[in-house]
Amino acid sequence: MTQRSELERHRLSLGEIREIMNSMKTLAYMESRKLERVLATQHAIVAQTNAMAQYLLSFHPELLHGQALPTRIYLVVGSERGFCGDYNSSLLRYLDGLTTPATVSAPSLIIIGHKLATRLEGDARVLASIDGANVVEEIGAVLHQVVAILLEQQTRNRVMSLSVLYHDVQSGTILEKGLLPPFQDLSPPTLHYPHAPILNLSLEQFFAEFLEQALFFLLNEVLSTALMAESQQRIQHLEGALQDIDKKLQHLNQLSNRMRQEEITEEIEVILLSSGYTDV
Repeated sequence: MTQRSELERHRLSLGEIREIMNSMKTLAYMESRKLERVLATQHAIVAQTNAMAQYLLSFHPELLHGQALPTRIYLVVGSERGFCGDYNSSLLRYLDGLTTPATVSAPSLIIIGHKLATRLEGDARVLASIDGANVVEEIGAVLHQVVAILLEQQTRNRVMSLSVLYHDVQSGTILEKGLLPPFQDLSPPTLHYPHAPILNLSLEQFFAEFLEQALFFLLNEVLSTALMAESQQRIQHLEGALQDIDKKLQHLNQLSNRMRQEEITEEIEVILLSSGYTDV
């Protein structure tokens, strides 16, 4: 009886864990659906911004500077919470690959996400770390913190190279995207306009303000994409864990039923023996 009681407690405990994990999976699924709508708009905004940049730069290519920059900084978007498989481990492996024998110096890192920051605690490469977003509504606050850190770094290092590492939803891989110098990843324009843009501001002032807005839109898209990838990996990870729990619960149910049948058989034998029926 004691053994079956222990088994029942274990089965009930697993059942409670399953309910919690299933709730977490449901929340991650709901967040993914919200992000789908948000990302559709953000993709369109970034695409339009890039088209405007191509138009402007086709007439003013001197706005871009292709020289090598002494200070390399990587913005790395990890996860704020756990239960998302190797989401952070894959980012760490990618970071290790950035340092090769031909590399002059290891890049400095700005970490987004508590779980990834914990893995890199004490790492000399980390300049700063901030908490990431749990839901899409928190992305704006994270973005403002990122901008504040970048402005601080720009004050210290007037000339710096900035790239971002994050999980991409569509390709299912880690993407490395250059942010500064700006628009280095743009392909040549597909449309050739006959007239240069007419500006009400000086070219330098317009480009500075345009670049600020373009970086804001791009970082917003990156953070939303990374959160979407995190939610999807959490769904997959929890789904696999739930399947394992269901198998264990099924086994425990079968074991409990078998033990209960044995107990009933023993009780029947005791009753028969106490009634004088010895041939059992």
